Amino acid sequence: MSFKIISSGENNCFQLCHKENYVALAEDLINEIPQLTKISIGGNFGLAIDNQVFAYGWGDNRDGAIGLDEYRKYEKPTLISNLKNVSNVKCGNNFSLFLCNNGDVFIATPENEQSGIIQVASPEPFSAIFGQLYPYAVGVSGSVYVINESLNQATRCDNGQILQNINNMANNNNNINENNIRVKQILTIAGSNVILTNSGKTFGCGKVVNGSNQYEEIISLKGKNIIKIVGYDSHLIALSNIGEVFAWGFNKFGQLGLGNKINNYEDFVEIPKFSNSKIIDIGAGLNHTMFIDISGTIWGTGCGEFSKTMLGTNELHTFPQKSEIITNAISVICGRNFSFVRIKE
Repeated sequence: MSFKIISSGENNCFQLCHKENYVALAEDLINEIPQLTKISIGGNFGLAIDNQVFAYGWGDNRDGAIGLDEYRKYEKPTLISNLKNVSNVKCGNNFSLFLCNNGDVFIATPENEQSGIIQVASPEPFSAIFGQLYPYAVGVSGSVYVINESLNQATRCDNGQILQNINNMANNNNNINENNIRVKQILTIAGSNVILTNSGKTFGCGKVVNGSNQYEEIISLKGKNIIKIVGYDSHLIALSNIGEVFAWGFNKFGQLGLGNKINNYEDFVEIPKFSNSKIIDIGAGLNHTMFIDISGTIWGTGCGEFSKTMLGTNELHTFPQKSEIITNAISVICGRNFSFVRIKE
């Protein structure tokens, strides 16, 4: 399947890969990486991999969050020459993670005194990398690790019985196999961490589970078979296997899509707008949220500044609104104040 990538939102650091201030084709991304395979976007920057497993970065590297040689804004995707055989990349709010085919993980972060890209010390190879506010990884055994940005060191998490149970299931083999990843996703936002398992269960720590300092199952999502969860700063959006969408957290700009600006720090609440539309993908920025339904339609809610919701305006919406300017959407990802959408050609 051939595709294009469009982007919109804040562009003060060239994070959109085009020179416009509205929805447009991310032509620099396609031109510089014609065999693009994976993308991740974060604060004001992005990372990508090509089919030769080389990594590229663009946007704001003034504090070294991308790991490129010069501390400046990069207008176009630029090859990260000292990394090879990169299988995955992950942008956090202000760090970059790189997973290599042999299980090594490298990090670029301003929190470390060393500049550039540095290997993370670990007791085992890794199979997956995660994080938004803080970096996490999963070992080939299935164990969960938090990465200390200042020490470049991965430490196994045993925060409560849930994580201990996940870690105790580790089979301790050293074969890098995605089937060993019982943890599908780890997401960190302000005051809350969430773990999503391959079986569709969600476990939270912090504000999302009434302030608990140990991981507990998120009761309001129990039995919902969640397949993806996204969030940024202080709100979370969860997607079920049948296309239901649930929202929790900060809502000053209507980013929860519930028709109001009232914060929701209790249970996850289903967004009623989608009762007749099956959602297949979701993305969340600082104060906006985006959705794609099965027909390829884009929906956006929250702060529309910089046209980051791709609705063609800068208006704020408290209910998801359908985009009239984009069709045939396949997937969506969001950075702090910008969005990328993949569309069929």
